Amino acid sequence: MTEIHDQNQADMAGEDAAVAFDGEGAVTVVDGDTLEVVIDDQHAYRFSRRLSVLSDPQGPQSSAVGALRNHLTQQHLGLGRRSLAICSVGDDVNRTLVSANLAIAAAQAGASTILVDANLRNSEFDTFFTPPREQPGLGDYLSGTLDNPGDIIRSDALPNLSLIHAGALPDDPQAALAGRRLDDLITGLMRSYDFTIVDCPAARYSSDARRIASVMRYALIVVKRDVTYISDVKRLNQDLAADRVSVVGTFLNVG
Repeated sequence: MTEIHDQNQADMAGEDAAVAFDGEGAVTVVDGDTLEVVIDDQHAYRFSRRLSVLSDPQGPQSSAVGALRNHLTQQHLGLGRRSLAICSVGDDVNRTLVSANLAIAAAQAGASTILVDANLRNSEFDTFFTPPREQPGLGDYLSGTLDNPGDIIRSDALPNLSLIHAGALPDDPQAALAGRRLDDLITGLMRSYDFTIVDCPAARYSSDARRIASVMRYALIVVKRDVTYISDVKRLNQDLAADRVSVVGTFLNVG
């Protein structure tokens, strides 16, 4: 089981080193808490410094994420599996942070990757990926406000990394996710990208994660030491299996 060690955000904020990318774009420190990716004068994403694969690429968090990426490259992508739902029992395990770090790490390894924020209830996505302006997203497409999936894809976040934000949150997320549009969108993304990663809402509060994972067909469960109960993880695993979802493993946060 791969472990990722949480590092105190205040400690990370004290680091002054800038991070540079090969290829298009560069990452520079904007202030103590964020990094800014400048591709041109019109597009600038701000990334949280908690994204360790950007702020501390040689640190223990990045090593753990890299090990997870390498495992998935060999045992998941290498077998032609192009999708992964990132699930958790609760919201207290840093699931979105794991999703974000994994997506960046996969992109850095050369896989064309798209990360989708499917938490249409209480998204944390924009605290890690702050776009230069308000973005339409998954909620807008599922509600029918936008008909073209291309209108919700930000393809310029990082080299090899595209993003879909949550967008306008629907009044009834469960109904929005139940429609055929989600299936069609995921199918299209899997055809267009090497790796489609979807950050799901916590399974404790709704059936949204089960619905999303059933479309993705493969799931990773994020847990946290001294927070997540084994019985809850077993129950989630059983629920996903009942929906014919293959759970590829668990990712353990410690600290």
